[in-house]
Amino acid sequence: MNLFMGYHFPMNIYRKTFEAGGITQLSLDFSSTCNYKCDWCFNLHLLNNDGKDLLTLAERITLLEDARALGVRTLVVPGTGEPTLDPYFRETIEAAHERGLISVVYTNLTGRVDEDLLVWMRDHGVSLGVKLDSFKEGHFLERYHATKKQYGRFILGFKLLTQQVD
Repeated sequence: MNLFMGYHFPMNIYRKTFEAGGITQLSLDFSSTCNYKCDWCFNLHLLNNDGKDLLTLAERITLLEDARALGVRTLVVPGTGEPTLDPYFRETIEAAHERGLISVVYTNLTGRVDEDLLVWMRDHGVSLGVKLDSFKEGHFLERYHATKKQYGRFILGFKLLTQQVD
């Protein structure tokens, strides 16, 4: 059983797609909206620019359709910011799912993440990568420049993620 889908394809799939002139993965940043200011962030100059960088939902769907035609099997959402804060997050993941793509989303679990969203993502075959380097509150507050409320949301999100959700 593959717990983290999207990167699980055998090498011959990547090779065949490449030889046919296609690509296997599409990496797509959604918006640059972020609720952190991490010490190590290499995107600080891009963050929170009032949606000026957003593709419309229609543009995203066209991109996903074009990518699928090129052989894309995985949509990777690395997050210039926090992907779940994007206004078209669900719609974009839904469009990818409808086109047979596996979505891999990297999240800090403090955006719009709640039990409902986690269940919805599970039901849409989303693999989650969680951005973290410590469970210690002091470290979290200092290095992420986050609030105690955000730390609480992270802990809650992590607990929800690691328990079996029906």
